[in-house]
Amino acid sequence: MINRSTLLNSTLEMLTDKTMLYGLPTIYLLVFIISTPLNIISLWLFCCRMRPKTPTVIFLINLAVTDLLYSLTLPFQVGYHLSGNNWQVGSVLCSLVTLLFYGNLHCSVLTITLISVERYLGIVHPLRFSHLCTNRMAGFLCLLTWLFVLICNCPFIYTDLTIYIQDLNITTCFDVLPKSMFPGMVYFCLYFAMQIMLFFLFPFITMTLCYCSIIRTLLRSPPQHVRASHKHVVRLTVLVLLVFTVCYLPTQVILIIHMVKANWGGSIYVVYKLSLTLNTLNGCFDPLLYYFASKEFRRHVQRSFSCFPVNNYNGTSSHMVELVNPRATT
Repeated sequence: MINRSTLLNSTLEMLTDKTMLYGLPTIYLLVFIISTPLNIISLWLFCCRMRPKTPTVIFLINLAVTDLLYSLTLPFQVGYHLSGNNWQVGSVLCSLVTLLFYGNLHCSVLTITLISVERYLGIVHPLRFSHLCTNRMAGFLCLLTWLFVLICNCPFIYTDLTIYIQDLNITTCFDVLPKSMFPGMVYFCLYFAMQIMLFFLFPFITMTLCYCSIIRTLLRSPPQHVRASHKHVVRLTVLVLLVFTVCYLPTQVILIIHMVKANWGGSIYVVYKLSLTLNTLNGCFDPLLYYFASKEFRRHVQRSFSCFPVNNYNGTSSHMVELVNPRATT
């Protein structure tokens, strides 16, 4: 939230920064080119090839949908920044693109968290909560996730996020927040602090606890086939947490610093905008995680695309650590 007096210095410098004008659209365009086909292929395989459908597959379908929708907002970001941070397609589309940009990002985080909890229940408590881990429950949780994200991002819906900057003769979209969006700076800080808590801190803690419990349970399991999977599960767990940390932690830390500095008249908004590109990389990493973490997904890719070498190993693993899930076909 910026008042008129600061439009003549830090805000104007931010809106004419070369990184904003050329660096961001370049990265967004590359991510769009890579992530869009990868997520379309992943969604096709999950929906049309993988049988039977399990709660994990339903969560992965939702994750692929959110990543795909997120990547489809990137061309709007590319056009906006390349035209000098000038939004030329109306306030309604600005609100819609902003909602999709951040909403799908949040939905992706919560879906990854749901997958972690579902794996935790299936491996650590396979019998006690088996009645909850059903396809119907997974579908309901996906719908609930979308509704929750929509409610949390409702300020993007009812607020005109475009502001005309007379000094530069441009109309910004969500780069300069209108004062009408929040009653005051305190509410602004509380809102984005809530976003950090709900869409990063809580999911990260939940995922860490779930995967630590999974590893501890596997290390205590006596069967030989489970012991053989220990290294794979540990590697996968570290990989998932590493991707999540790299893609989301820097943005949250920089956002907190930016909010503190903004409260004192400073700004590192350009750095924050640049850190958002790390979030977009998650849409590229997720399909790769599907491929390397799931033998079933990998087999379908190899059968559908001749350019991939076919692995004839007849393993018992299925999707996302289901090699150690005693009720993988629930």
